[in-house]
Amino acid sequence: MKNYLIILICCLLLSSCNLFKKITNQDNKDLINPNILIDSINAHSDNIETLLIKYSAKFKSNEQNLTFYGVIKLQKDSVLIMTFSPGLGIELGRLQITNDTVKFYNSLQNTLLVGDVNFFNKNYKVDLNFESIQSILINKFFLYPSN
Repeated sequence: MKNYLIILICCLLLSSCNLFKKITNQDNKDLINPNILIDSINAHSDNIETLLIKYSAKFKSNEQNLTFYGVIKLQKDSVLIMTFSPGLGIELGRLQITNDTVKFYNSLQNTLLVGDVNFFNKNYKVDLNFESIQSILINKFFLYPSN
């Protein structure tokens, strides 16, 4: 008898709650409209001035498995600094991206590589610049070139 009572209470609770929302044609039009989608993406991205992200990453290849950590610091429309560390507070390198330059400092070899804005396109065939990286990090809508 006790089990039937529990099942009855569960059925009443589930049926009394409105778990499903009926979607009307007007709701579907709003979901498909690209302007509403773009506006909803950009709604909160303009109020970010600085951003600090701690991350961990793993790199696997046939020769090696690496785990590293770091920090991404972004000053909006100014500079992006990304640090790389194997852990224990030892910094291996630092990447600095601005509107016109890309710099990578290798702490182990004490070397500095300096490139222009087209560094990623020249070396990795990826058309990225400061604005597109910033847009990815702060969740702002941007258009990637189709060619």
